[in-house]
Amino acid sequence: MVQPVMFILNLDKTDQNWAPYLPFVSSIRDPAAVLDFVTDKLTIVVVIELAVLCDRLAMPGWTENTSLRKSCRI
Repeated sequence: MVQPVMFILNLDKTDQNWAPYLPFVSSIRDPAAVLDFVTDKLTIVVVIELAVLCDRLAMPGWTENTSLRKSCRI
């Protein structure tokens, strides 16, 4: 990856910052893994390529926030 961006979902879960998004637990198929995530035995890390995200945000109908605009140089 040239410009990876990392999100640790456990931090948002703990701070209850997932609204209005789909709750993370609804994306986990294994019930045991849901329990592990909720009880902090499982950490979910998402890594994305910034250039791909910027390309998607440049598509019609998408908007980006100010800090991401700087990263994308849009």
